[in-house]
Amino acid sequence: MAMSLVSFIALIVLLVVLFCIRLIYCIKYPSSPLSPSRDDSISFRTLIVLGSGGHTAEMLTTIRNLDFTVYRPIYFVAAKTDQHSLQRAYKSVERHESLSSHNIHLHSIYRSREVRQS
Repeated sequence: MAMSLVSFIALIVLLVVLFCIRLIYCIKYPSSPLSPSRDDSISFRTLIVLGSGGHTAEMLTTIRNLDFTVYRPIYFVAAKTDQHSLQRAYKSVERHESLSSHNIHLHSIYRSREVRQS
């Protein structure tokens, strides 16, 4: 019993030391932020799912500062019963000059159930 307790404490001390070494290394040698290359040939298809209950507003706020030269085309998906969300999404991204209309795709899908339906 005493040996297993000593082994457990040694393991904890080892993990704490390794964590501290890693932390010091990350502070001393920070990496550059993960961002895609500025090469125009590189782009990422982006799917944004819109919904009710404030989810559309949250998603539109989140993508407000996206670099649309990199994240394109953009696919918006919303329920067939929620046409308002797709209209708001289109209006929020159509004004970006780096995003042409053929890079914006709006899709309506059927819901498995409606809001507040059990």
